[in-house]
Amino acid sequence: MGLEGVEVLCGGPIKSLFSGGVFDAGMRELVTETVAVLQAAGALVRSAHLAERFSIVDLSSQDVTRRDHAWCVSCDVYVALLPTDAEGTAYPSAGTAVELGWVSALGKPIVVLWDSSRPRAYSHLVRGLNAISPVVFLDLLEARANPGLLVETVERAGRSPGAGPKGGRLLAHGHPQ
Repeated sequence: MGLEGVEVLCGGPIKSLFSGGVFDAGMRELVTETVAVLQAAGALVRSAHLAERFSIVDLSSQDVTRRDHAWCVSCDVYVALLPTDAEGTAYPSAGTAVELGWVSALGKPIVVLWDSSRPRAYSHLVRGLNAISPVVFLDLLEARANPGLLVETVERAGRSPGAGPKGGRLLAHGHPQ
């Protein structure tokens, strides 16, 4: 079937992986690979990492917020890339947390790519997000080793019964309109 016509927003840490004018090579590779796999399956993929050329393009906070919120509203599936460092600590990402909040409030399906061997590296709110939203947790290494599994998971998530309406609007009380 594929992902033709599916809009995917791919988020993950940016600021915590940018140091000394250089973006982390491992995360750059992860983002690039993930986006390429989803695009090859036919998805329209949006990514702040790519739009900002891995932190080279400097936008105002207001522009980033408006753009990312619009992408959250329009996406069919949100894919969160949440790797851990060599010590098993999840990279902090306030931006990804905000996006997860927006898409969950909009009822959008979420695929979390994470280190499943270290669930305690992630906050309770990440681990428990499936209590209130359609969330699929997929091991990051497994997804990288088997790109077809990533495509299948995103496709299945996009068909989930809890998926919110495309273009839903977030109201003050957190329900899509």
